[in-house]
Amino acid sequence: MYEERQFDTSSVYLSNGTLNPEKSGHFNGKPTAELAAAWKSLMQHQNIAVPKESLGQSAHDDGLIELADGSGYAASLAVFHGLHCVKRFHHWVHRDAYYPDLNDHDKDKLLFHTEHCVDWLRQYVQCNADTTVIPFYWGSEQPIPLAIDKNKHQCMVWEPLEEWAAERSFDIFTHGLLVHPVLGNPYDGDGKGDAIGIALDDHVLPGNH
Repeated sequence: MYEERQFDTSSVYLSNGTLNPEKSGHFNGKPTAELAAAWKSLMQHQNIAVPKESLGQSAHDDGLIELADGSGYAASLAVFHGLHCVKRFHHWVHRDAYYPDLNDHDKDKLLFHTEHCVDWLRQYVQCNADTTVIPFYWGSEQPIPLAIDKNKHQCMVWEPLEEWAAERSFDIFTHGLLVHPVLGNPYDGDGKGDAIGIALDDHVLPGNH
């Protein structure tokens, strides 16, 4: 289901450097409890359990993760990966606050993963090409043309999609739900990944249909 929607292009920051309190849905700024809650709410249904046939072209791949409770196979939607990458950009901008005292190896991992997100999002934006026309205008205080995005875009209605994902979502940190057939529990029951939460391994475990 789609709808016409005008983007909120109001300034993120005021001229004094503080966040604009009039802007809806803030996902910007330095780490705060409110910001963390906003991102958590937006991303809370990113991990979903689906039947094997819903995996489409991937249904017979090696290395698929079947959840230990029999509820289905672990998956996500591309839109949530895109949001994950936007969140990664935010963390990169404020990396000194989010990731203090990283060693050189973890700094490299963080950079490489952020660059992966740049590459993936570039392809995602081109794949989902939005052809809404954005006109240029002459500004009153500078000679450079201003691109002002005030026309309505054709957007998927978010709420039904989020409800669909919510019905299928699971907590990836639930002890015993994900068990690697060779390496065991990936999170050791502590509800955390590694210090920066990044997995760079791209080698799929063979022979696990």
